Amino acid sequence: MSKRLKKLYPCGICNQNCQSNTVYCGSCQFWFHIKCEGLTKEDLGTLELAPQDYHCARCICDNTGNINYGQSIDRIYTSSLEGLTYLHKAVSVELILIRNKDFIVPSCLPYFNRNFHDIDMLAQHLLHTYGKGSKHLRPVVVTGDGNCFFNALSVALTGNEGCAVELRYRTCLEMIQHADYYKEQNTSSYVDLDKVSPDYSKSSLDCSRIGAFSSAWNFCGAASVIGIPIHSVYPPVNGIMDACIRILNRTFKPRPYGMAKSSSCPSFPIYILWCGGVESSTTWTPNHFVPLLQLQAHTQNSPVIVSDSPTSNIPCRDKCKRKLDFDIGVEQPVPLLTSTPLKDESIVEDIRTSAPVKAPTETHVFEALPIPGCFMKIDEILKVLDNTSTRTVYDRVPSG
Repeated sequence: MSKRLKKLYPCGICNQNCQSNTVYCGSCQFWFHIKCEGLTKEDLGTLELAPQDYHCARCICDNTGNINYGQSIDRIYTSSLEGLTYLHKAVSVELILIRNKDFIVPSCLPYFNRNFHDIDMLAQHLLHTYGKGSKHLRPVVVTGDGNCFFNALSVALTGNEGCAVELRYRTCLEMIQHADYYKEQNTSSYVDLDKVSPDYSKSSLDCSRIGAFSSAWNFCGAASVIGIPIHSVYPPVNGIMDACIRILNRTFKPRPYGMAKSSSCPSFPIYILWCGGVESSTTWTPNHFVPLLQLQAHTQNSPVIVSDSPTSNIPCRDKCKRKLDFDIGVEQPVPLLTSTPLKDESIVEDIRTSAPVKAPTETHVFEALPIPGCFMKIDEILKVLDNTSTRTVYDRVPSG
């Protein structure tokens, strides 16, 4: 009888009989001792309660021995179709599957290389128009297939889009597993993020699907996945009254004890620019993300600063003379130059030709800011903006 059992239920690793403390792989249909698979009894308890199959360490990998993240994201997307509760259970299983596979962050981030990277001309135009202190950065073209945020993050980390699917997969796991943490951050560190982003639960579900747009919530999860702060750069095309200037021009910091492993801290930060966009007569809503790579001659952590006043008709070397400085994450005196945002017709035309025009639900005329004095700190200006009745109202939230 024992010989027959050995033939019927041999362990897929040691080939010994499987009787207790075993797990079944739904892919290769072999049984495994949890010790052979590197699982604990706690893992086994989680798997027994999960509605989906376990997949052994061999079956989750491709022919090269690396995890097949395309299949991984497909599994959690299939689970997401059953709803958020089912997805939570699926994520608990996926975390077991990748228990020994950490995301390794390179110790040195890539520089801009003209032999491998193409410059995104619309993003470059936005930087020249609104960005001061960005001469050491170059916006790089990434595929705009709905995965542009993760494509951009992959390029910022490795110089190519090769790990975009893995980043989406790990970010989804992070957002589902630590949903309470990020929602609480909306009332402390990331105040008002929900006002310019989709619902957090919807963003988590969307993250499980290849091609689904990303939002500011994905910045939160992705920063924890890679263990590096991500600087979000939102150009003030709509002027200083745009609430997104205050909410989305910020640094998204990793959650303590996040998922990433790194031998040393990268030498300079990651910048992601909100780009593309749907342009109407009064409102611009971005729908694309672009990574900003540093030139090799500039390795210091120089801040990206954006202005509310387009200056496309001024030569590049003179543009900084007319800019209203907004330093991301840094509090400093800001000269108030204008209360009425100018319109750069070339930007309007570029965006109109690259995306369909969609009118906002409601718009307001920008009015003069009731700000006394010539110089104020950023937090003082933003406090006045919060109490000002004029607002830019969108019919869709920024995403890409």
